[in-house]
Amino acid sequence: MCIRDSWSIDSTSEFSLNLHLGTSKPPSDPLKKAILDVALLIRESSGDQLDIIPTINSSDNPQAPENSPIALWLATPGDEPSSSSLITLRLSNDEAEFFPEISLAVFKAIRSHLTRLGYPTPLDVEDSGRDLLSFRITRLMWRDFARSLHKEKDEPDPEETEDESDTTEQD
Repeated sequence: MCIRDSWSIDSTSEFSLNLHLGTSKPPSDPLKKAILDVALLIRESSGDQLDIIPTINSSDNPQAPENSPIALWLATPGDEPSSSSLITLRLSNDEAEFFPEISLAVFKAIRSHLTRLGYPTPLDVEDSGRDLLSFRITRLMWRDFARSLHKEKDEPDPEETEDESDTTEQD
């Protein structure tokens, strides 16, 4: 039996993020399981620094065509979330491929965000989505990713700050 130690034992330094999946059709049980498994993989790969809450947003449109594209992104919780880039993809008809396809899309969203933070663009790799999330994103990268989203959320809007300073100067 393998016992996994938490890398981050301080639960106060944990970041909460929502893993959103947007779809036009009601989600199937295999799709729900795949997004939950990806959320658990991120938590484990980040050394328990990220608490990932899977969230499926569905318009429940019964007339939506089969194999409609889905949208995927990570965001801070709350009313005014800060989020990673949105990735759209079409899932295969094979339910066994849902996890590999979703994990690869999550990797692309995270690495795209990390590139904007100054990390180098990853080389083309032939690894699975599971391996990419597990071995191609370091714990520091996970923390920087989550911190940047939370920082963007907490930063005041520059236009609001200017408006407020204009008001105080006139008083």
